[in-house]
Amino acid sequence: MPFESFAAFYKSDAQSVILLQALPLAFLAWRAAVASPHGRAITPAASRFVAVWTLVFAFETLVDPWATGPLVRALGLGDGLGGSALMFVFVWLGDFRVLGLMFAVAALADAREARTVGAALARAAGLTCLVPIVSGVLNAGLGLLVPDLPGAILWVIYELGFLALAIYLGRRWVDAAGADVETRAYLRALAGYTAAYYALWASADLVILVLDQDAGWALRVVPNQLYYGGWVVFAYARFYRGGSPGGPNADAQAASSTSTQADR
Repeated sequence: MPFESFAAFYKSDAQSVILLQALPLAFLAWRAAVASPHGRAITPAASRFVAVWTLVFAFETLVDPWATGPLVRALGLGDGLGGSALMFVFVWLGDFRVLGLMFAVAALADAREARTVGAALARAAGLTCLVPIVSGVLNAGLGLLVPDLPGAILWVIYELGFLALAIYLGRRWVDAAGADVETRAYLRALAGYTAAYYALWASADLVILVLDQDAGWALRVVPNQLYYGGWVVFAYARFYRGGSPGGPNADAQAASSTSTQADR
């Protein structure tokens, strides 16, 4: 291995920047060449939103590693307030992209009442703040009880907190979303995907902190790829895998396809 340890590899720009660009770039290239298959959307009413949302966050995913890595170093922000603030913005955006997509798709699929996308995104934005606030309070409380508390504990608390939120959304919130069966399955898939990479992150960090094993840094590479590279691909591909001709949403899908066929 050209690096002296997995930790050195993980912290290098090769892993934390370059390798995280491949899937988003491939996704954007594919989207530039192929129109979104609106006729196969699981939730026809949300097709245009999903197409635009995943496109926006594919670009955000490309910017994130550069902004929180090389840019922070170039500006001399380091671990100071400026660097921490920038890191928080991108962490928040990474979680908001999940909750925003889930809440907006659920709202657009809910036939029981008229819900605007703006209201759904506002609720998602508020909920996205919950885990960082609770994590900060818990970490501060632990800091009072445990001298020399490792700074990485905050991330473990955060990871476990969002894991719990994702599980709750997938198992409880989805059932009350008022959407059809296929849409609820999609929302559960998004929650499950998110829970998976947060569980892997938490596991890796516990291996590093508790067992002091370098292998934990190798394990951390996997959720990094799921979070940065795989999320937009999964969210998009899973949304457009349904809607077979003659299925329960065939008429709505056909109408959606006709009205939005030029969208990407």
